[in-house]
Amino acid sequence: MQTDNPLLLRNPLPRFGEIRAAQVLPAITGLLERNRGQLERLLAAPVATFKSLVEPLEDSQHELGSVWSQVSHLNAVLNSPDLREAYNACLPLLSAWQTDLAQNEALCRACQRIAATDQTLDATQRRVVEHRLREFRLAGVALDPKAKVRFKELMQQLTQLTAKFEENVLDATNAWSHHVTDATQLAGVNPSIIERARLAAGDKGGYLLRLEQPVYVAVMSDAASPALRRTFYEAWTTRASDQAPGATRWDNSVVMEDIMRVRHELARLLDFSSCRLRPRDAHGENVGRGLCIPRAAAGGEPSGGRTGTARTRGLRRCQTCGLGSVLLVRAAAARTVLDLTGGTAPVVRTAARPYRAV
Repeated sequence: MQTDNPLLLRNPLPRFGEIRAAQVLPAITGLLERNRGQLERLLAAPVATFKSLVEPLEDSQHELGSVWSQVSHLNAVLNSPDLREAYNACLPLLSAWQTDLAQNEALCRACQRIAATDQTLDATQRRVVEHRLREFRLAGVALDPKAKVRFKELMQQLTQLTAKFEENVLDATNAWSHHVTDATQLAGVNPSIIERARLAAGDKGGYLLRLEQPVYVAVMSDAASPALRRTFYEAWTTRASDQAPGATRWDNSVVMEDIMRVRHELARLLDFSSCRLRPRDAHGENVGRGLCIPRAAAGGEPSGGRTGTARTRGLRRCQTCGLGSVLLVRAAAARTVLDLTGGTAPVVRTAARPYRAV
């Protein structure tokens, strides 16, 4: 494995200034190759314990996540064509590894034996094993081979869709700008933000404000002008949507519907009736979070219907199935789309960021 790659060096803090797009794919493929080899060696051991099996796996997964988080952060704040290409090239590799790991029957059996026979586990260790076993169940470890293949295909699709969702949000954010000619409209805004806006305007004169998060927060927090705050609020909350002012090129409407459909098929493969927005549990109590409802708890096949408009943020991990993004929304204007239950529900086209497991 490449030892001079800044992504692979164990540093107290990431060395973002040294990371190059060309180093991303070699780092990830090297770590995945190492992890696959490590898993084979661990499973070949005659006896599996928490210390000999679970801890090494957790450590290797943590290192992979730490490396990928650096790449994800750079892709979000310093996006470039080369980095985006490298980022997207790694996504199917990571998705395949995560699915293969969670569908590994030998690893599942080893963790079951540890949970059943190791009486020395403390509360934290037992919780780690329980979560690992839940991940096996919710990744379809018990599915037949054909269903496992389909599950893996869907996870690959979901990875690509969520990446496209984020790209649209990022591109829509970077494309937006607001030109101010009257300096009094910027009253209250941090002087450093104003100076940057003046320099960005160049020969046009005045001030050119971008929709970067520091600028957005500064305007929404400190600007005295209600009109300016409204302009920024509308631009921020409608990014990459069909409600975006003057720029629907990056509309995520179709992407969001595709995410919902894929998510629903994943839930059905695992014998859940649906991934619903604000469902009620088996006792009829509104739990107020995205959950997958088992068909038995849901009373058989769902009948569909309205779930209401949620004013929450983004696509969150389902608290029951753990599959990742459950669609929630956060703006005021609504549009009817296909609900995961087969009915319809008012859903806002919003620029909320989806969760992506790695």
